Amino acid sequence: MIWSTELEDEIVATPISSSNGNIYVIVRGEAKIFQLNSFGKIESSEYIGKDSLGSPVASEEGAPYYTVTSNDIGGRSRLGALKTGSSPSGSWPQYGYDQSRSGRKVGV
Repeated sequence: MIWSTELEDEIVATPISSSNGNIYVIVRGEAKIFQLNSFGKIESSEYIGKDSLGSPVASEEGAPYYTVTSNDIGGRSRLGALKTGSSPSGSWPQYGYDQSRSGRKVGV
């Protein structure tokens, strides 16, 4: 194991890796998005909503887009994004490989 980091709640989504070496991961419950550096240290965390069950998707510009439930009964949802200043990076940077979730890596 290279590193391990304890987060505040259950992780049910696939993280995003970015060209600046950061990893973005969402926990459910009181949904938060965490930014971890390449050593697994938490750089920042931000409350984003009541719950989040889906994996975020990164745009070509590197902005993680995510969905969250806005209230306790689940009737209201919201789409959000973060500005990161980097692009998706790595051998498999996000769930489904690319923004289309194609699961196909070109050239393999």
